[in-house]
Amino acid sequence: MTKNFTSPVILQGKIRSTKTLQAKETWYVEFYVDGKRHRKSEGLNRIKNYQEKIIAFSDLRDSYEQQLESGAFFYGGDPKKFKVIKLNVSKLIKEFLQYQRDKNSRSKTIQSYSSKLTHLEKLYGRAPIDEVHHNHIVKLLLQLGKDWKPKTHNNCKLIYSSFFEYCIMEGHIEKNPASRIKGRYVPKPKYTKFFKMKISH
Repeated sequence: MTKNFTSPVILQGKIRSTKTLQAKETWYVEFYVDGKRHRKSEGLNRIKNYQEKIIAFSDLRDSYEQQLESGAFFYGGDPKKFKVIKLNVSKLIKEFLQYQRDKNSRSKTIQSYSSKLTHLEKLYGRAPIDEVHHNHIVKLLLQLGKDWKPKTHNNCKLIYSSFFEYCIMEGHIEKNPASRIKGRYVPKPKYTKFFKMKISH
């Protein structure tokens, strides 16, 4: 019986300002099997040193990844090669926006992220994140840029790059498809010269 599963990822709880505080959060290794969520910690939350904790949870993640890929995780399952389901763009956009809320980003910033990422979601929302490539983002920005000022275009490029960096951080992709895209030239504002006028008496 073939099982569908996602690659395990490390969840570090609410985003904190320092590594010391981050290590005190409750961490999990999370993955899905046939749509059912699994969270594992194996008692590792007793560790309060960040560096020791990230090493321990990385080993735990790798262990579950090996178990899933070999079939050892499944009781009575078929130990043949299983299909790994990559999270799609739509789901990761939701996670990214939640990540920004957890960071206490300004509501205006989150709104800006959401509005720009909507264009990405319309085209590639159902696609696995690793199937979105550099040329896709280039073409999308070219299309959107027809109706945008250079500054808006450049802001969108930065938002897309931040989103993909988040996906790299979470272990879903290895390269940022929005990198190496040139920004548009933004003309410097023209300043009006004011002259003092002599008043005749």
